[in-house]
Amino acid sequence: MATRTTIPVTIDPETATLIADLRMEGPFREMLEHSRYSIANLNWIEVDFESKVDEPNQPTIHLICGREGPDHPEDPACVEWDCWAVENYPPDIHRHFVAFFVAEQS
Repeated sequence: MATRTTIPVTIDPETATLIADLRMEGPFREMLEHSRYSIANLNWIEVDFESKVDEPNQPTIHLICGREGPDHPEDPACVEWDCWAVENYPPDIHRHFVAFFVAEQS
């Protein structure tokens, strides 16, 4: 497993521009740091986004977290991350971010 400070983060260039346009660089950095230190066996993070057809002005930024271990449909780490985001950010910020966890078998 990579050390917490060397976990690679890949950010899609369009997503980086979107985060800047939304003026959410600070919360985004905090979410990355929280992910690095709170998700066990984390190996990498990829960041992209999705715009909904019916709500094009309400993009969702995905933090896709790859980690070792089995896949679990109701992953407690995912629930913890969601609760942390809701507790730490107002709805107009946390509604734009979601974390996904991808299990990698060793």
